[in-house]
Amino acid sequence: MKKIFLLFDKIFILSPIFIVFYSIFNFSDSKYLVSRVSVLVIIYCFFRYKDSFRHNINKKNISFIALSSLILFIYFSIMHLWRGDNFGFPRTLITCVLYLAVVPWDKFSKKWIFNTIIVASYLCGFNAIYEHFFLGINRVGIATNPIPYALYCAFLSLSSLYLVSVYHNKFNKFLILLGSFLSLGALVLTETRGVWLAYSICLLYVLVLFLEKISKQKLLLFIIPLVIALFFTFNTEIESRINKTATEIDKILEGDHQTSIGARIDLWWCGTSVWLSSPVLGVGDSHLKSVIALIPNKKAYNQLHIHNQYLDTLARYGFVGLVLLVVWVISGNVGTNNRDSRRLIIIFSGLILISGLSDVPFHHTHTVYLFFLLVGSLKLIDE
Repeated sequence: MKKIFLLFDKIFILSPIFIVFYSIFNFSDSKYLVSRVSVLVIIYCFFRYKDSFRHNINKKNISFIALSSLILFIYFSIMHLWRGDNFGFPRTLITCVLYLAVVPWDKFSKKWIFNTIIVASYLCGFNAIYEHFFLGINRVGIATNPIPYALYCAFLSLSSLYLVSVYHNKFNKFLILLGSFLSLGALVLTETRGVWLAYSICLLYVLVLFLEKISKQKLLLFIIPLVIALFFTFNTEIESRINKTATEIDKILEGDHQTSIGARIDLWWCGTSVWLSSPVLGVGDSHLKSVIALIPNKKAYNQLHIHNQYLDTLARYGFVGLVLLVVWVISGNVGTNNRDSRRLIIIFSGLILISGLSDVPFHHTHTVYLFFLLVGSLKLIDE
């Protein structure tokens, strides 16, 4: 009976992480559960595990990310109070900080997080199959938006692929690899080109890591069937997106920007000009929104952001905001001694930094929850 209670205790403590990995990207209107459940867990852990807070904040490997998170929270909060900028990001940030600070991480091993990733890769894949083939949705990810959903799929696929090398049982390896393939299929069905590019680049990093443990010949025997299977399974979707991209480029060369890529180019020019008008602190959400509405391109004027994380942050929060945000993203890699944890964090950081060239991952707080809870939990769990 005691073991059952301890198991349910652990499940309850990690429930915010489970909701983020299993629910908010796959089921509509479930994000509100994260903050509400997090508050319950924070109160529970604060009174039941009183020493955890002191133990967690004294860990040296989190000092940099804790400091960068605090500074970023203060800066964005000041912008909210001063200009009325959106408070979603700093609110999500402080929720994660408080949760991570009070959880008794010494009760958990990293396998809890690893297994969460693996299970999520299956849920992600099955959800995409349901949306595309049963609901008839061309671009999956209706619970959030195809872009953050694509980033979620990309991380699950690459991290599961890496975890194949962490687990030793052959049957477990097969199950993990299948999860990686399912979430990769989900990524393809999002038809999000920016994340496709980020995935391809980060995949090279994962394959290089595989070379540490297996020969080039075995790696090729693994890659070639996977690529062939992927091509024949999703040939229609991939070919359609490639043809659409080529058509859009031809139109842009002819001076027609009434395309997805053309709209992004106009938005990038807009973001650059807005930033140059206030390079240090930016102009804030309201002013940027009003400037975007003036863009003649009908595919651009109603957009909520610049479709480039760097330019969008520069325009809203200036050079100071961009530096703080980038430092926060890469701070997860500082002081992470566990090899597997460090590599998973590098994979996710790389996906965000690369996909941010054509998308705005942190416009959606789903991504903030996913990134920070993953990084924080991996850094705080001792082996």
